[in-house]
Amino acid sequence: MLFIFSSKREFIPAQIERIANILDNVGQVFFAVMVLTPVMRGIDNADILVLGLGAIDVAVCWTGSVILAKRKDK
Repeated sequence: MLFIFSSKREFIPAQIERIANILDNVGQVFFAVMVLTPVMRGIDNADILVLGLGAIDVAVCWTGSVILAKRKDK
C-alpha cells in the first residue's frame, strides 16, 4: 500500500489539457457571475469589491489555463 504514496506521479499531456480546459471554463463562469451580472444590473449598483474579486479570479483561472496549455506542449 505504501508504494502508492512513494511513487512519483506525473500528468500526461491529455490530462494537462483537460485541467487547462476546466480552468478556462471556471474562468468563464466567474466572468459571467461576478463581472457581467453586476454590470448588467447597473454599474452604479455594482459592488466594486465583487467586480475586483471577479476580475482577479478570472485572471488567475485564465492565466493558469494558458500556462498549463503551454506546459502540455513541452
